[in-house]
Amino acid sequence: MAPALAATTPTVVYGFGGQCPPTYWHNRMVRPTRGYFGLACEGGVRAVSWNSWRKYNAHGRGKWLVFNGIGFTTRPATISLSDVKFHNGHRYFSHMVINWVTRSGTHKMAIENWRHISGAGYIWV
Repeated sequence: MAPALAATTPTVVYGFGGQCPPTYWHNRMVRPTRGYFGLACEGGVRAVSWNSWRKYNAHGRGKWLVFNGIGFTTRPATISLSDVKFHNGHRYFSHMVINWVTRSGTHKMAIENWRHISGAGYIWV
Protein backbone atom coordinates (compact mmCIF):
# COMPACT_ATOMS: atom_id res chain seq x y z
CA MET A 1 0.00 0.00 0.00
CA ALA A 2 1.27 3.49 -0.87
CA PRO A 3 2.05 5.95 1.92
CA ALA A 4 -0.71 8.38 2.92
CA LEU A 5 1.41 11.37 1.85
CA ALA A 6 1.19 10.34 -1.81
CA ALA A 7 -2.59 10.33 -1.67
CA THR A 8 -2.72 14.05 -0.81
CA THR A 9 0.09 15.44 -2.97
CA PRO A 10 0.14 15.91 -6.75
CA THR A 11 1.90 13.43 -8.99
CA VAL A 12 5.36 14.76 -9.88
CA VAL A 13 7.81 14.33 -12.71
CA TYR A 14 11.60 13.99 -12.45
CA GLY A 15 14.24 14.97 -14.98
CA PHE A 16 12.75 18.33 -15.97
CA GLY A 17 13.81 21.86 -15.06
CA GLY A 18 16.64 22.42 -17.52
CA GLN A 19 19.45 20.38 -15.95
CA CYS A 20 21.68 18.53 -18.39
CA PRO A 21 21.82 15.62 -18.16
CA PRO A 22 18.62 15.29 -16.11
CA THR A 23 19.66 12.37 -13.91
CA TYR A 24 18.71 10.84 -10.59
CA TRP A 25 15.85 11.79 -8.30
CA HIS A 26 16.57 15.52 -7.95
CA ASN A 27 14.06 18.33 -8.44
CA ARG A 28 10.71 16.61 -8.50
CA MET A 29 8.35 19.03 -10.19
CA VAL A 30 4.68 19.67 -10.86
CA ARG A 31 3.89 21.35 -14.19
CA PRO A 32 7.49 22.08 -15.27
CA THR A 33 7.95 24.48 -18.18
CA ARG A 34 11.12 22.98 -19.69
CA GLY A 35 13.39 19.97 -19.74
CA TYR A 36 16.26 18.28 -21.63
CA PHE A 37 16.41 14.56 -22.29
CA GLY A 38 19.00 11.89 -23.02
CA LEU A 39 22.60 11.67 -21.83
CA ALA A 40 23.75 14.36 -24.27
CA CYS A 41 20.56 16.45 -23.92
CA GLU A 42 19.94 16.05 -27.64
CA GLY A 43 16.20 16.61 -27.20
CA GLY A 44 13.95 18.56 -24.94
CA VAL A 45 10.94 20.80 -24.45
CA ARG A 46 10.47 24.42 -23.48
CA ALA A 47 7.61 26.88 -23.09
CA VAL A 48 5.40 24.04 -21.86
CA SER A 49 1.85 24.90 -20.89
CA TRP A 50 -0.10 22.09 -19.21
CA ASN A 51 -3.76 21.64 -20.19
CA SER A 52 -4.25 19.11 -17.40
CA TRP A 53 -2.22 17.62 -14.55
CA ARG A 54 -4.07 14.74 -12.95
CA LYS A 55 -3.23 11.92 -10.61
CA TYR A 56 -2.53 9.39 -13.40
CA ASN A 57 -1.80 11.51 -16.50
CA ALA A 58 -0.83 14.97 -17.68
CA HIS A 59 -1.20 16.68 -21.07
CA GLY A 60 0.32 19.85 -22.40
CA ARG A 61 1.76 21.80 -25.31
CA GLY A 62 5.14 23.35 -25.87
CA LYS A 63 8.13 23.53 -28.17
CA TRP A 64 10.02 20.32 -28.97
CA LEU A 65 13.77 20.94 -29.27
CA VAL A 66 15.36 18.86 -32.03
CA PHE A 67 19.17 18.85 -32.06
CA ASN A 68 20.36 19.68 -35.59
CA GLY A 69 24.13 19.22 -35.09
CA ILE A 70 24.92 22.81 -34.13
CA GLY A 71 21.93 23.82 -32.03
CA PHE A 72 18.21 23.21 -31.69
CA THR A 73 15.35 23.56 -34.12
CA THR A 74 11.99 24.06 -32.38
CA ARG A 75 8.64 22.63 -33.43
CA PRO A 76 5.22 22.97 -31.76
CA ALA A 77 4.48 19.75 -29.86
CA THR A 78 2.05 17.97 -27.57
CA ILE A 79 3.35 16.25 -24.43
CA SER A 80 1.68 13.45 -22.48
CA LEU A 81 2.86 11.93 -19.19
CA SER A 82 1.56 8.65 -17.75
CA ASP A 83 2.52 5.32 -16.12
CA VAL A 84 2.56 6.40 -12.48
CA LYS A 85 5.07 4.77 -10.12
CA PHE A 86 6.28 5.54 -6.58
CA HIS A 87 9.61 6.80 -5.27
CA ASN A 88 10.12 7.74 -1.58
CA GLY A 89 6.38 8.08 -1.06
CA HIS A 90 5.78 10.30 -4.10
CA ARG A 91 3.78 9.38 -7.18
CA TYR A 92 5.70 10.19 -10.35
CA PHE A 93 5.17 9.90 -14.10
CA SER A 94 7.55 7.44 -15.74
CA HIS A 95 6.35 7.50 -19.37
CA MET A 96 6.34 10.46 -21.76
CA VAL A 97 5.11 10.81 -25.34
CA ILE A 98 5.92 13.89 -27.42
CA ASN A 99 4.25 14.43 -30.81
CA TRP A 100 5.25 17.04 -33.38
CA VAL A 101 5.16 17.71 -37.13
CA THR A 102 8.33 18.41 -39.11
CA ARG A 103 8.60 21.42 -41.42
CA SER A 104 7.92 19.07 -44.34
CA GLY A 105 4.66 17.86 -42.72
CA THR A 106 5.83 14.49 -41.40
CA HIS A 107 4.27 13.47 -38.08
CA LYS A 108 6.86 12.36 -35.51
CA MET A 109 6.67 10.84 -32.04
CA ALA A 110 9.27 10.51 -29.29
CA ILE A 111 8.59 7.97 -26.55
CA GLU A 112 10.70 8.38 -23.41
CA ASN A 113 10.78 6.39 -20.16
CA TRP A 114 12.29 7.40 -16.81
CA ARG A 115 14.61 4.50 -16.07
CA HIS A 116 18.00 3.51 -14.74
CA ILE A 117 20.95 3.43 -17.13
CA SER A 118 24.10 1.81 -15.75
CA GLY A 119 26.75 4.45 -15.06
CA ALA A 120 24.35 7.32 -15.76
CA GLY A 121 21.71 7.02 -13.06
CA TYR A 122 18.05 7.67 -13.83
CA ILE A 123 17.31 9.48 -17.05
CA TRP A 124 14.65 9.91 -19.77
CA VAL A 125 15.55 7.50 -22.59
